[in-house]
Amino acid sequence: MILHIVYYQCIERLLIYGIIYSSALIATQCILYYVIILYVNSFCSISKHTDSFYSAFSTMDIKKTIAKNIKQLRKEQWLWQEKLASMAGIHRTHMSLIERWQSNMTIDVLVKVSGALWVLPSVLLQ
Repeated sequence: MILHIVYYQCIERLLIYGIIYSSALIATQCILYYVIILYVNSFCSISKHTDSFYSAFSTMDIKKTIAKNIKQLRKEQWLWQEKLASMAGIHRTHMSLIERWQSNMTIDVLVKVSGALWVLPSVLLQ
C-alpha cells in the first residue's frame, strides 16, 4: 500500500514538474525513493493502518548500513575520505560525518557518493 502511494506521488511529480524542468533528476529521485522503500520493506512489515511510514523502521539502521558500505567500498578502492569527498563533490568533514552515522544524507549526496565509488546507489543500501 505504501509503495503504491509513493509510486503514484512520483508519477505525479514527473507529470507536473518533470516535463517542464529537470525530468532526469526528478526521475532519478523517484527511483531512489522507490529503492529505499523496497529495501526498508524487506526488513520490516508495515501495517496498512500505519499513519507514519517513518515509525516502521529506524533511520539509524539505514545510516549504519550506508556508512558501513561506503567505508568498505572506499577501503577496497584504496581511497581516503578526503579523496572520496573530493570525487563526490562534497566537503571532507561531511564524508567523515556520514561514515560515523552523524549526518543525514540527502538523495543527491547518496547519488554523488555512489557515483564516485562507481556503484549504483542501491548497492550502498544493501
